[in-house]
Amino acid sequence: MEIIGENQSSRPRRSFSAERNRYIGIVLIILGVVWMLSNFGWISRPFFHFIFSWQMLLVLIGGLFLVGRQWLLGGVMVGLGVLFAMTDFFHIVLPLKQILLPLMVIVVGIAFLFQRNA
Repeated sequence: MEIIGENQSSRPRRSFSAERNRYIGIVLIILGVVWMLSNFGWISRPFFHFIFSWQMLLVLIGGLFLVGRQWLLGGVMVGLGVLFAMTDFFHIVLPLKQILLPLMVIVVGIAFLFQRNA
């Protein structure tokens, strides 16, 4: 007897907590290696500060949402983190009140439009 709607793939699916733990473990290892390389003087201070910035924190949190298959929220978080990081890296001045805040409101509105009802 076949149950309708059951996942019929032959490989077992990993749980979210296992995927989340793997993601966090990899991120922590990379951060530790970058930190150690910085302490030995093998990477520059500007690169170290770029990696350990609030913009990269947005990217990492967005990545965590992507691991949890929350595509829209994760994509928005990663996109904003990359946008803010690139403006700092390339010294681009974007007027926050005139461009970024309205853009964030627009993105949140789009997110509400495309959100699936549970």
